[in-house]
Amino acid sequence: EMYDIIVYSVFVALGFASFENLLYVFGVGSIEVGIFRGILAIPGHVCNGIAMGYHLSYAKYYKTKESTRYKNISFKIRKIELCKEIELNE
Repeated sequence: EMYDIIVYSVFVALGFASFENLLYVFGVGSIEVGIFRGILAIPGHVCNGIAMGYHLSYAKYYKTKESTRYKNISFKIRKIELCKEIELNE
């Protein structure tokens, strides 16, 4: 079903956000960082997961010339998010 891909993308984003927050908490050694990132980073990852899931499901279930464009959009969303994370860590 089309909505399953969106749900799976959101759960993958939540798992990644949780793992990343644990790394930040243990790396910095401050629970305040975990709370702050829990309030801001987790909803951000969920929103990106929804966008990626939508574009991936559109690319899978609507076989048109634009389906590869939607697949590329979903991967670009993730690439932008990773570049943003790398930039913040430097």
